[in-house]
Amino acid sequence: GTSEKADAKKEDGTAILRMNNLTYEGELDFEDLKYIKLSKENKTKFMLNKGDILFNRTNSQDLVGKTALFDLDEEFVFASYLIRVKINKAKALPTYVVYYMNSNKIKKKLFNMAKASVNMANINAQEMLSIPIKIPALDKQKEIVSALDIQFKALHSVKELKKNSKKIIENDINSLW
Repeated sequence: GTSEKADAKKEDGTAILRMNNLTYEGELDFEDLKYIKLSKENKTKFMLNKGDILFNRTNSQDLVGKTALFDLDEEFVFASYLIRVKINKAKALPTYVVYYMNSNKIKKKLFNMAKASVNMANINAQEMLSIPIKIPALDKQKEIVSALDIQFKALHSVKELKKNSKKIIENDINSLW
């Protein structure tokens, strides 16, 4: 990814995904989105495509290895602390690979694999690519993805409900005093 400073205004730049835009659960978080102005060549080089997988190669030891699927049609580029992985879709579903990489077993392996330095840990591309991925037939992958998608959808609903309930409680308490 690019290591150029993300200091452009939204209207002048391209959205850039950084390590904080990947959640521990494997989702993209757009809360603190930054924008960057890149040369045409670098914009093309770092442009994300639907189905790309992003892997967080540098972070704190417990967060290194966060993996998320880029599944948007909008223009985004990615920062240097992320590795972009392109999957042969005839063999594996990108969503399946993301779920696999975010499993507790693989997160534990990544935690142990990460090389720690001052406040940061790192996994390079060779190390990341050395992780064996169990790849069943595409039909089985689709089954697994479908089952997990249902559970994540339910989890999102619960999180939204919790967030909305907290707001209501805060408003109720604030209106009382």
